[in-house]
Amino acid sequence: MQSNFKASFLAILISMSMLAGCFGPDEVDEVIVEEDPFFTFKEQLGNNTWYHYPGGLNAMNNTSALGGDNIPFLSAGSYYSIGMSTFEPTMGITSTGNLYMASYGNGPAGSTAVVQCSGLTSMSADNLDYTCQNVYGPFLPVANSNDPYIYVDPWTDRIMKFDMHALLGMTVEWSDDEGDSWTGPTVATGYSVQDHQTIASSPYPAMLHETLWVFCINGNFPFPVCSASQDGGATWGPELPGAPADCQSGGLSAHLIGAENGNFYRGQIGCDGSGYSMYKTDDGALTWSEHVLPTEVSGTADTWNAEEAQVSVDSDSNVYAMWMGSDNLPYFSYSLDDASTWSEAQMIAPSHLEGTGFPVVIAGDAGRVAFGYVGT
Repeated sequence: MQSNFKASFLAILISMSMLAGCFGPDEVDEVIVEEDPFFTFKEQLGNNTWYHYPGGLNAMNNTSALGGDNIPFLSAGSYYSIGMSTFEPTMGITSTGNLYMASYGNGPAGSTAVVQCSGLTSMSADNLDYTCQNVYGPFLPVANSNDPYIYVDPWTDRIMKFDMHALLGMTVEWSDDEGDSWTGPTVATGYSVQDHQTIASSPYPAMLHETLWVFCINGNFPFPVCSASQDGGATWGPELPGAPADCQSGGLSAHLIGAENGNFYRGQIGCDGSGYSMYKTDDGALTWSEHVLPTEVSGTADTWNAEEAQVSVDSDSNVYAMWMGSDNLPYFSYSLDDASTWSEAQMIAPSHLEGTGFPVVIAGDAGRVAFGYVGT
């Protein structure tokens, strides 16, 4: 009797377990959504940031190439006032992290101010504190100029202040103590009209200073003319052609850059008046050679961008070029052999842009480079 009861009870349990799926709630498979490790940030990603590969390809659609040095980081831009007016400012950053730029007419007695901003280069979402102040205050300030220029020597931290005076000449002052004191002025003027100046330094062996200084100007010549200082800006040599002698590139040039190996580079229209070229000096600005950029596919901008072939160099003296193509989009190429050969040009904007301008390229550690431009 007891055995029959156990058997009947076991049969009922089995039947109930079989029917449980018919009358119970439907089972739902658990879906595990894995977060994208490359585009998951502590802060919300804004609607004005895009991650993309060359050619405008969306990086979020294919993360196979990401990792290592290619890991994306949160990028968010904004504007921060320096508290002074200015125009066409050039700027530089010393090894202390201070940023310096020119401010037209806001220095003592109406001179060109040298604005020092501290804290800007180390800002974070948790710390937005920064200060900006004028640090130019010599006993006899140089009169305000129509086109001031500030440059910081990356190798010595010397802050150079160039003032152009009504196209007739330039004066030079410098500070080796973050703007606390100033030396000069000295005159940096040759025989040519002074306009559209660009200034740079490099560790090229100079006679009386750690670095060689070079400036190039428009000069109303078939090409820019350039001058060098062997003593840190106290005196300047003659203005010499900044291109091969038979060059017909015109005088307007993009900014000059100095490399760790002592070379100087500047970008411009080619000597034959077409395409873009990189111009290099490896003998202290005595002579310059032309190195044609790969613009066959991109073409060149048929607008005011025409003279803008920008250049930068990294810590290994690799050379990076950026320019605007005939579609008014930015293109990029690099050279690992002192501008002798160049990589294939790549378009570096996201796919939805219709036009860009004001290109700038900045390189740092070997292989690391950043680009900037205005886009619509």
